[in-house]
Amino acid sequence: MLKRFLISSCLALICLQSQADNILPQDGPGVTLMVLRGEISPLEKLSNSDGLAKLPAKAGLFRVESNFDASNKAIKECLKNEKVLGQKGAGALYLCKSLQAGNSLALGDIAGWARTMLDVRKIYTENIKPSLKAGDDADAITWPHFEAFLARKKSGTLKSIIATPVILPLVSTGGVPVVKATIHGGLDGKHRNVASDFIVDTGSTRSILNERFARSLGLKITNNFHRDTIGASKEILFNLADPVDLKFGDLTLENVSFSTSDSVPVNIIGMDLLRQLGAVEISKDGFKILGSDLSHSCKDNFRVTSLLWGSPMAPRIPAIIRGREELVLLDTGSSTSLEASGIDLTGFPQKDLRTKKVVDLLGERTISYAESTVTMVLNSRTFDINASITDQKGMVFPVSWRMGYDFISKSKLHLDAMNGRACLIGG
Repeated sequence: MLKRFLISSCLALICLQSQADNILPQDGPGVTLMVLRGEISPLEKLSNSDGLAKLPAKAGLFRVESNFDASNKAIKECLKNEKVLGQKGAGALYLCKSLQAGNSLALGDIAGWARTMLDVRKIYTENIKPSLKAGDDADAITWPHFEAFLARKKSGTLKSIIATPVILPLVSTGGVPVVKATIHGGLDGKHRNVASDFIVDTGSTRSILNERFARSLGLKITNNFHRDTIGASKEILFNLADPVDLKFGDLTLENVSFSTSDSVPVNIIGMDLLRQLGAVEISKDGFKILGSDLSHSCKDNFRVTSLLWGSPMAPRIPAIIRGREELVLLDTGSSTSLEASGIDLTGFPQKDLRTKKVVDLLGERTISYAESTVTMVLNSRTFDINASITDQKGMVFPVSWRMGYDFISKSKLHLDAMNGRACLIGG
């Protein structure tokens, strides 16, 4: 379980947990929480304020908007600011370095992420850790073996410009979209030409190979890459496979470093590689890689919600549900339709409670739920949907909404992951 402690703008502790636990450092101005929840208005207000917090707030705002170039530019401005560098407690420096690391990870620069996280660890060790209760720690900072990843090439570089759209067959397996891709090469010089099914999962921060499958290919696995909390309930420890090339027909992503875990039973194309591919369309007609083809341009923006260090990092679409503004997780890797988590089911009559099997990143599982018809306004369209109401822990928000592939597949999903755009077309 992840708990939080608070730090002021100069990282002086405001409160501590009463028992040993995995903690999330949180700053006094609230940048960490604003970025985690994709809160644009508070970040805009803070970025226009006086004080050093405006610098990381500006970088965080651009990340929420999926504008990584502008976010990195704001980070550079922060890191050369003399007041930031001289600040007692290094609060603004900690925030900007953490954002820099997370941006690097999102864009496939694993070496840059690891190098910057070593700086974050140093700030944490010198300014935060000494004040913690015995046993408390920020595992995302202290657990990974960052030193082992300093020589990684950029992951998932597109070998050539996509001149014309590439269309791949897509099937629904277990209620989620699956494409075939081929794994080639490797650092060991072995000839690999292995076709495999991959779930296209917009809810997954990174692309993943099942670790047993990765080892069966003879890939070297480096331990202690990062840890992630999936579905706000189960923490998974990820390792990292040596890079391989991944082919989608004639299209090649070079030097892909997949996260690996035995806890994830399937292979996954996550948001890291979807950013590298450019604009795509996911529909019953197939998986269409458009690249820079803007003839079917989508103008509706999603928001990126994330931990500063970059994982988890997820796309959420602004919607109005039951008259309330919500950020709905876009999760093609889940077989659900529209689902709300974090709701107490004890108030529902027993006769209204049901169970069903769902498929997600962790495989197939059974959940308890109640069904409720809700009205959702999304992309200026109105939907009346039978939503599943569950008592599973909410993700990011106390009550969290997500749309799964059962709902998404009724339309054509246009996704430009790099530029933060997503539209449901037709259906």
